[in-house]
Amino acid sequence: MSDIEEWIKRQVESGYTVEEVKDAMAESGRDPSIVDSVLEDRERSSKSLYVIGITAVLLIFAVLFFVYGTFGVTVTREFESPQPPGKTPRVNLTVEGDYSELSIREEVPPGLGVISEDGVVDEENNVVEWDLDGERSEVSYLVVTPGASTGDYNFSGTYLYGGEERIIQGDSHLEVRW
Repeated sequence: MSDIEEWIKRQVESGYTVEEVKDAMAESGRDPSIVDSVLEDRERSSKSLYVIGITAVLLIFAVLFFVYGTFGVTVTREFESPQPPGKTPRVNLTVEGDYSELSIREEVPPGLGVISEDGVVDEENNVVEWDLDGERSEVSYLVVTPGASTGDYNFSGTYLYGGEERIIQGDSHLEVRW
């Protein structure tokens, strides 16, 4: 970049109008049209950077879309609360989003029993697990509440998606009341 081009840019950046810079060029015997040429190049560079930035953002979103499906998967827990003692309420886990592999691990609070038709139950740790292949959007299990006592029970669970462990959202507090 020539000294005159740098001088023009500095003048405009410091607050002089384009007309003032052109007048100064004419007074010094230089061609004022150089100002327009320099500023057009500058504007073209700005637009190029803008286009490159927008393209980069779109590319990042496209990669995320292809890697994580529809920008992710969520698992939500739902059940009715409160429940009377001795009942077996159903707990539904709903998967939203596209996935090909998903592992769910639900930790049932101590003091509650677990009945599952399709999950693997670890009775010693009160855990139910599922490995899903993308075909299902819901799994469920039953919890057996104590027959004669009341209490509050907090559920927790996680799911593994895209190599990242995430927390199951939704209902987490079950009240057992008369």
